[in-house]
Amino acid sequence: MKRYLVVDDNGRGLESIEMLLREHGYAAAGIVESIPDDAALQWESRYRDILENAPIGIFRSTLDGKFVYVNAAMARMLKYESPEALIELVNRTGAVEAVCADPSHCWEVLRDARKDCCWHLCEERYRCRDGSIITCSFHYRAVPGKGDSPGEFEGFVEDISERKRAETVLKTCQFIMDKASIGVMRGSADAKILSVNEYWARVLGYTQEELSSMSFYDIDPALTPEFWYAHRERLTATGFDTFETSQRRKDGTLFPVEVTISFLNYEGQEFSCSFTQDISRRKQAEESLRWSEEKFRTLAETSAAAIVLYQGERIVYANPAAVRMFGYSEPELLEMLFWDCFHPDFREVARSRGIARQRGEQVPSQYECKVIVKGGGEKWALVTAGRVEFKGAPAGIVTMIDITESKRWQEMNSALLAEKDLLLKEVHHRVKNNLQIISTLLELQSESVRDKEALTSFKESRDRIRAMALIHELLCESDGLASVDFDEYIVHLSLHLFDSYQVDPGRVTLNVAAGGVSIGINKAIPCGLIINELVSNALKHAFPDNRTGEISIRFDVDGDDWISVTVADTGVGMPPGLDFRNTETLGLQLVSMLVAQVRGRIAVDSGPGGTVVSIWLPLSR
Repeated sequence: MKRYLVVDDNGRGLESIEMLLREHGYAAAGIVESIPDDAALQWESRYRDILENAPIGIFRSTLDGKFVYVNAAMARMLKYESPEALIELVNRTGAVEAVCADPSHCWEVLRDARKDCCWHLCEERYRCRDGSIITCSFHYRAVPGKGDSPGEFEGFVEDISERKRAETVLKTCQFIMDKASIGVMRGSADAKILSVNEYWARVLGYTQEELSSMSFYDIDPALTPEFWYAHRERLTATGFDTFETSQRRKDGTLFPVEVTISFLNYEGQEFSCSFTQDISRRKQAEESLRWSEEKFRTLAETSAAAIVLYQGERIVYANPAAVRMFGYSEPELLEMLFWDCFHPDFREVARSRGIARQRGEQVPSQYECKVIVKGGGEKWALVTAGRVEFKGAPAGIVTMIDITESKRWQEMNSALLAEKDLLLKEVHHRVKNNLQIISTLLELQSESVRDKEALTSFKESRDRIRAMALIHELLCESDGLASVDFDEYIVHLSLHLFDSYQVDPGRVTLNVAAGGVSIGINKAIPCGLIINELVSNALKHAFPDNRTGEISIRFDVDGDDWISVTVADTGVGMPPGLDFRNTETLGLQLVSMLVAQVRGRIAVDSGPGGTVVSIWLPLSR
């Protein structure tokens, strides 16, 4: 039975139709110029059926970009309801402007097509009605019109978006595989290397082409046929296999690797892919960890301090010293909660700190507490705690030192010190009382003295004794017995002298600046006597005839080496030509003697505006 293909020649002639058919793969055995009308209608119907049901878009347009014809596939591809809707909407602005994502490029390729009326192929990005963009294969040509000039454009459009996405994914996967910091290799059942990624070729020192002509035996010196076939059996049975081995670089050096191979049987074909990782650092880390564990175990096993490792609330390790300290065996300790080892008075504090420490919170790392040993006994322990990682999870490590004997000695020493303080206070109290008795005796004796000079001597001696007694009195009242608050001492001493010489505080004022300095008794007594003499001398001689003025006392510690004492007044000053180092009065003689006794220095500046006496006493002598 004969079959006919009816083609509208559009005025081009039989030769043009024959050429068109051959270009599309048809053998034009013979072309008739005319066929019966009924046959023509039948073939035209089939022809239109093919166009309308074709799986790819088919179009024809004018040279200025107006669609003349589009099939249903073209309309569906661009997401229009029908070919008629596509033509109507698109032709308002022109097919190129409405559909092409890059109209300038599309016009450029169409202009090139008009030059030869040959078929051209390119990729174009088209805009669908909903605004989405698709990538299409565009097979087009300019249709010859009358004469040599083209009359229209026609062509085929196929949506290749999915294929482009697949190509992109494939390229991305290939890029990732080549650049991934892990070896990716494919091999055959007989151990031939079929492909290798760029990274692993670089690690091995070969090119990808060189490795593709080698076998796994060439890069794995430990590989044997027996191991290979056993490995293939495991691989086909389970679908994967993992093992550690060594591989050899091109320069001959060996390095450890971990190989994981996946296997797939798909449609009768076997596929396997190996993923190889350089584990040199891991091996070094494992070796370092092993050495650290051995070192820790050696130190822990030989340590005299109890070492306990706990995770959560349970003990996971206890060294021999912990066994000796608590009296439990190691298995018994490993069955206990760590907090059960603490005395009830300290248990909750230790528990809250231990849990917080495992969470990474900052808590005290060292403290003293009581622990309970087997049998109910109590011990004091110095606890030092820290946080570690144990089997991939946070844990706490505690070192305990038995300080029971130290605490007992500490309590005994505290008792002895308290007793010593009590005895020293009693001594100072008795010395103070004895000095006060002497002062009282002098007071009583002075009542029977009629000579004015002798009476003055009795009074001055009583003041000196009072200056020494005041130091012992302050020591008795203070918390410590090693030093005296000199600020308080100077104020008490000066007020006593003002009362002794019956000086009106409104006429002569007192200004004391001692800066809260405390000094030991060995320096306090000479300093007190010096201040006593200088203030007494100022009260007696600096303000005659009821003159007003001020006495200032400044006491300070100059660094770590010197005590600085300054007594100044705003009185009349010393008589001209007076040598304070060579006087007949006992007061200034006593000052010079005390300064010389402690190897200090003294300076006097006196004039009509007053007198300033500055003394420096060595603190360390």
